[in-house]
Amino acid sequence: MPQLDKSLKGIAQKRGLYLGGILVLALTLVYFINWDILLEYWYEVVKLPIIIGIAVMAAVEARKKHRGEFSFRDGFSLFFVTVVIGLTLSLLAKWLFYNYFDPDFGRYINDMGIQERKRQLQLTGTAPKEIAKEISELKASYQLSFKKLFQEYIFRLVAYCMPAVLVALILKTKKPLIR
Repeated sequence: MPQLDKSLKGIAQKRGLYLGGILVLALTLVYFINWDILLEYWYEVVKLPIIIGIAVMAAVEARKKHRGEFSFRDGFSLFFVTVVIGLTLSLLAKWLFYNYFDPDFGRYINDMGIQERKRQLQLTGTAPKEIAKEISELKASYQLSFKKLFQEYIFRLVAYCMPAVLVALILKTKKPLIR
C-alpha cells in the first residue's frame, strides 16, 4: 500500500493545525463573549463550511504541489487527516474548557443543552412521559464528559467521510471528474 509523500503529509498536518486553531479560537471567543452561542444551531452550521473549506484547500494544495499522479487515496487521506487533526485539537480544547478550566461553563452548557432538548421534544409533540424519561436520562449523565465528547468526535469523523470522498473523486488525476 503506497504511503503519502512526506510533503503531502506536511500539508495535511499544517492545514489541520490551522483548522484546530480556528476551532479552538472560536470556542475561546464564545467563552468570553456569550456561552449561549454554543447552543445555537447556526454556530455548527457556520463551522461546517470552514472545516470542509480548509480540508479542501489542503487537498487542492497537495494536488498542485504533487504534479504527478494524484490518486483517490491521496485526496481522501489529505482531506481526512486535515479534519482529524483539527477536530482532535477542538475535542481536547472542549474537554479542558468544560471539565478543568471552568467547570461552571461545562455545567451551564450541559444544563442549557438539556433544556434545549426538552424544548425540541415538546415542539415535536412527544408524549410528556417520554420527555420526562429522556430528560431524566440526560440529567443522570454528564453530556460533556470525555466519553461523550469522544463519541461526538467519532460521529463527526464518519460524517466528514462523505465530503472527503467527493473531493477525492474530483481531484484524482486518473480519470478525474473535473480537470
